Amino acid sequence: MKFTVYSRPDGAYVLVPDCMLASQEAHSIHGPLTFCDSLDSEAYPMPAIWETVMSEVDQRSFAVLHPLIGQQLLGLDCEQLRATS
Repeated sequence: MKFTVYSRPDGAYVLVPDCMLASQEAHSIHGPLTFCDSLDSEAYPMPAIWETVMSEVDQRSFAVLHPLIGQQLLGLDCEQLRATS
């Protein structure tokens, strides 16, 4: 599944299926959200992570990842993106 990745002010990541926009709930609870990257789960075969993400997406239409999981396991680096902008 493909996701749009947003970063929260505390560095955590909010994943939203790429066919959707981040919901008002995501913005109000976790915002302000900043676009970070796009991510394809098929590129990272880690079933435990994706089971958790999909469970959250099924409940709320978005999922939250701890910064270390996003950075170390999925290669996300929104801080570097902001530094080059």
